[in-house]
Amino acid sequence: MFESCVGRARRCRGLPQALLLMSGHDLFLDVEDNRRFAARLDEHGVEHQLVELPWTEHMFDLNWGGFASQIARHQIGSFLDQHLAHGNT
Repeated sequence: MFESCVGRARRCRGLPQALLLMSGHDLFLDVEDNRRFAARLDEHGVEHQLVELPWTEHMFDLNWGGFASQIARHQIGSFLDQHLAHGNT
């Protein structure tokens, strides 16, 4: 998984800001891969925000009314407010 993330990070140079919402207890994806991906985006100058929800599992967002999804929705709204309200696309 990490190698495909690295490849994506190389192609991301110059792209708009990114919001990364990650489950912190994922049985299918290594949490460290997500962190390394965010670090690689940083290295390539891609503005991003990493939000790790440490108690959540893979596909936490399927329960859209759940606690983790409520946090995710708030983060999405804040991110869009920050980057779209000022014409930063």
